[in-house]
Amino acid sequence: MEKKLNKKRIFEVMDKLGFNQSGLAKEIGVSRTIVSSWFKGEKFPRPDKLLKLGVTLGLPFQDIVQKSVKATEPVVAFRKKGRRRTRDIHLTHAKEMGQLLELLVPYLPFDSLFQPPVLKEPRLEYHYIQEAAARIRSEIGVKNSAPIDFEQLIEKLNEFEVILIPVFHGQKEHHENALHIYLPKSRTTWIYLNLDSNIHDFKFWMAHELGHILSPSLTGESARILRMLLPRPCCSRRSRPSQPM
Repeated sequence: MEKKLNKKRIFEVMDKLGFNQSGLAKEIGVSRTIVSSWFKGEKFPRPDKLLKLGVTLGLPFQDIVQKSVKATEPVVAFRKKGRRRTRDIHLTHAKEMGQLLELLVPYLPFDSLFQPPVLKEPRLEYHYIQEAAARIRSEIGVKNSAPIDFEQLIEKLNEFEVILIPVFHGQKEHHENALHIYLPKSRTTWIYLNLDSNIHDFKFWMAHELGHILSPSLTGESARILRMLLPRPCCSRRSRPSQPM
């Protein structure tokens, strides 16, 4: 993970507070040349200077620093309950798992020349989502509002050469209910699914993962919303069983 300053946000606040680079440098206690090198990307502030920069501008760390993902770095996503916060330790551990999984890629029985088709231009328009969901249901062979079975979901995920990894993690309130790891180098997708979960949640998470795989180009809030909506027509939300799987 590479870090760089969020210059756009910093410049916005500097302008609002009436700071130029010289004034900012004086407040932080460094030379203007140093501040200039930060903004040019030639250097990155030391932790103490980064803290002073945040205090001076009244900005939290996440608004000052942008994290850029390297092209070969594992991309991870958690299926978690509610608005549980994903901490750096969770992301680091998941990416380390991804690096280990990369060693298993040569042993996978996948096509090394072609990859399954995904949505060309995924977007949040209602009619688009309905059309995409109807297409998926048609490919799976389910009509109208009939629920999709576990076997049908797993078969569809298999078409996209997804490696499903069933795990027993107990009743999780934060993470590890489902973990999605995409390895850009080998273009493989690995999904850990917690079998110690409510059967309804488990099925919904599988459908959510299908939406994840179909829209790899989306990131941020748009991706989260689409991947919540796209699978919904695929699974029945009827009676909620009380027992875990």
